[in-house]
Amino acid sequence: MKRAVCLSRDNIYDVNLEDFKMLSKSSELIGKELKNAKTTEDVRNILAKYSTYQWTEAELQQILQGDGSSYGREGGLNAVVAKHALVGWTGHGHSGVDVGIWGYGPAIDALRGVHDNTDLAKVAAETIGVDLVEATKKLQAKYLYPLFKIDRAGKVLFPARALYAEYGLKTSWDAATQTATFEKEGLKIVATINQNTITVNGEKLTLPTALSEDNGTMYLPLEAFEKAVGKKLTWDSLSERIVME
Repeated sequence: MKRAVCLSRDNIYDVNLEDFKMLSKSSELIGKELKNAKTTEDVRNILAKYSTYQWTEAELQQILQGDGSSYGREGGLNAVVAKHALVGWTGHGHSGVDVGIWGYGPAIDALRGVHDNTDLAKVAAETIGVDLVEATKKLQAKYLYPLFKIDRAGKVLFPARALYAEYGLKTSWDAATQTATFEKEGLKIVATINQNTITVNGEKLTLPTALSEDNGTMYLPLEAFEKAVGKKLTWDSLSERIVME
């Protein structure tokens, strides 16, 4: 499964590969800063840190508006760079088409024939002596990929029992008071449906939104879980994961 790319576009039969070097950092990194931009001048100042290119007002406006996908302004930036490079993409998804690869070097014999795309990484890792399982474990140690929902105000909420369990807390439920207690050694969190506060070891903590219930599951905002891990938590909406900082 690959995302198809077209070299040349807009009836111009050429490709400007050098324009892929317009930016000194990845669009993912720059895109995080672009989220805070309010004007095209803000966009210009952010891009000036990573590029010497003189962006037009129309390009800055396109980046500020985003590309209409979940990539937002990062997608807008990618669209502008792709137009400069004369490269087109089929979309943000993938197409089920076999892709031919060519290469040379010590891994080439292991890649002859038809393979799943994940085999490329496995063969490359084996060739350079990297333990993919161990490397992945280290890279993913700072992330969680929980279930979540978004309320009408746009706030991202997470299932309390499941997410607290990730941090070793056990749950008890009092149906009469609609109150849940989450506990592990040295930590006790009490939360009641429709309240916008929880107590953490007896100390009241005010949350940005009230606790909600959906089909028998209590949902809490991310702030309610920071006390459980003792770390700053950030929601990465693009990758749909929690980042533990």
